[in-house]
Amino acid sequence: MKQVNQNERSMSNEYSLESLGDVSFHQSEVVDSRSDRKNRIILYKKLFSTWMPRLAVIPSFILGSTPILLYLIVGIVLNAHSRHSQNNTYKALKEIRDACIYMVDLALISGVCKFLNSFCWIRIGSEFSLNLRKDLFVNMMKSDVSFFDTNPIGGIMTLLSEDSQLVQEAFGSTKGTQISNLSQFLVGIILAYSVQWKMALIATSVIPISLILILLFSKCINIYVNLKFLNLSESMTIAEETVAAIRTLKGFNRESHEHKRFMKYVKNTRSDDRKIGFFVNCMFFSVDLLMFGMILGNLYWGCKMVQSGILEAGNVFSVFGFLAFGGFGIIELQASLQGEQKAIASGGRILELTHHVPSIPFEGGKKIDDFQGKIEFKNVSFKYPTRDVYVLKNVSFTINPGQMGALVGHSGSGKSTCVQLLERYYDCESGEILLDGVNIKELDLHWLHKRIALVSQEPSLFQMTIKENIRYGKPHASHSEVESAAEIANAKKFISKFEKGFDQMVGEKGSTLSGGQRQRVAIARAVILDPVILITDEATSALDADSEKKVQVALDKVMKDRTAVIVAHRLSTIRNAHIIYVFDSGEIKESGTHEELISKHGFYFELVRRQLTKEEVDEANEGNKKLNRFKIDETSDDKSLTINSTSSHQYYSIKSSSSSSSSYSSTSREISSYSSMIHHSESIEKMKDDRSESDQKANEVMNDQ
Repeated sequence: MKQVNQNERSMSNEYSLESLGDVSFHQSEVVDSRSDRKNRIILYKKLFSTWMPRLAVIPSFILGSTPILLYLIVGIVLNAHSRHSQNNTYKALKEIRDACIYMVDLALISGVCKFLNSFCWIRIGSEFSLNLRKDLFVNMMKSDVSFFDTNPIGGIMTLLSEDSQLVQEAFGSTKGTQISNLSQFLVGIILAYSVQWKMALIATSVIPISLILILLFSKCINIYVNLKFLNLSESMTIAEETVAAIRTLKGFNRESHEHKRFMKYVKNTRSDDRKIGFFVNCMFFSVDLLMFGMILGNLYWGCKMVQSGILEAGNVFSVFGFLAFGGFGIIELQASLQGEQKAIASGGRILELTHHVPSIPFEGGKKIDDFQGKIEFKNVSFKYPTRDVYVLKNVSFTINPGQMGALVGHSGSGKSTCVQLLERYYDCESGEILLDGVNIKELDLHWLHKRIALVSQEPSLFQMTIKENIRYGKPHASHSEVESAAEIANAKKFISKFEKGFDQMVGEKGSTLSGGQRQRVAIARAVILDPVILITDEATSALDADSEKKVQVALDKVMKDRTAVIVAHRLSTIRNAHIIYVFDSGEIKESGTHEELISKHGFYFELVRRQLTKEEVDEANEGNKKLNRFKIDETSDDKSLTINSTSSHQYYSIKSSSSSSSSYSSTSREISSYSSMIHHSESIEKMKDDRSESDQKANEVMNDQ
């Protein structure tokens, strides 16, 4: 059973290592001391690149030496007492009085240095951590989308929060303490050698052994520190995904499953903590044992020397104090270095992402002066960084300025990928994408995104007011511009109904708005940008019929006099497109207008036939329900009209008056309309056999997907 648990643990660790992409590394890489040394050097250079840390070293060093000097003063007092207590009391008292003055001066100096040490290093740590966070966040904003495909959000959030906090503590107040401890050790050893070198030699003989033990234990500790980070990052990723999709989770009763997934990594983190604690305690125990053994040996040897008259009691006391206090300084230093080791590992991960070079340049490039909005894809092939299968294969198409171009096809056929390439979230593997004849890779990214606006299926709204969301792409837009954009997007009416109007908070991810309202706010955000190219990616597919109609009206307004790219699953929204490109398995199968593609009776025809047939069946069924309820009574005459529909086996009776000829005529037309629906429903039933072949073909296409 134990062996099984170990295997499971090793598998989970391996999984978490591999799943973290660029942030992750295997155990063999974790113990790479050269990488740790490199990160340490980079962090120290970054720390001491400003004047404050350099100046802060001075009070920290003085603060560490003041307790050692106290032992020197006490030793002088003891020697004075033993020398002059019998022969010259006045001289002894004078030396003791001078020593007391020195102690007061020492206390004042220590107090001032302690204040400066604390003030400076707390500020230094805060600034250092802030700069690391800033550099990481700025580099994240400059990175291309593929960076986030390979680096989980949970891991990045850990770097920005917990890891940054570790670095702040290690390179802040802890750094001041380390300098004081180092000063305490160095001054103690120097004074011990100057007073009694033999005792000092015995003490320092254990230092190399202590350093070897510290290095060995630190390597073991570092392994589990990094494994703990990986498991912690994975648990945070799971927690973030779970909270974001809480409704889906509850809808499928997956609470228990997600709890088990989360707890697996939490338990791994706990196990790593236990191993870290074990090795830390072993290190402390070993070093402490050596230090106390050294102190005990020196104490015994010093007493023997005093008894034999070789040494004075004051010198023995001073040397003992120098060695003891210096020894405790090195013990405290090793403890803080252990904390720094964790911070170095955390800082290394931050530096790794901070120094990540985006594959798509964030700045620089051409700007087209008179941009018209012509789009050309030439033999474009592409696969996502996390997949081995090509999503697009030699795709070529053109959408001229001012045209409405539609991309249609089954899910996974490559439509949305074209949009992401057009936004230059990714670069194509081969081929080229041209805008007004210029390769998109040569264009300035800022300039490009100011001239292309995207309205997606699930628009991202930020937790701010409606006004701030609308002018997100144009921060300095006036209120009148915001209102005008909302008017065009058919959003002003529902916005005005809110108590605060445009200053209404939308909640997290727009939770206080309906789906249609969120979509119209997103359209207004695109309108205010006044883009040359407007892209809609399944903008209405997730909406109900009423919301879809309102959003579609808004989109039709916005698309006028612009180059429009429509990615649609509902084909009824793209019938008026100037050009339609039909995608299947990453390739363009057909292209043309709606009428041209219908006349070909090809792939597009089958897509339309399947969708419209279903709609017509629903319409006919609705007509039958209305006919069932259809009954008009006219009390002025007993004359009746009887209609028998054999196709629906329903009997309808309408009584009418001869004086109501216009009403009768209207009723007849309505009956005729419903009868036509019934007849059409009858025809549809007969078409079921004819559809079997197209159904089979569609199923084969879906299976291929």
